[in-house]
Amino acid sequence: MEKLITYTRDHGLQRLNGITMPNNRGMVALARKLGFNVDIQLEEGSLGLR
Repeated sequence: MEKLITYTRDHGLQRLNGITMPNNRGMVALARKLGFNVDIQLEEGSLGLR
């Protein structure tokens, strides 16, 4: 994931978004570790990662 983020930044991407299930604790922890903001959208059953 770190390589993907570095590659996209090097090629001009300014924002990387993702969506995961709220119970996917591993992905939520990884996203936070990598500096993503976690936006809880429980009514939709998902978490937004920015």
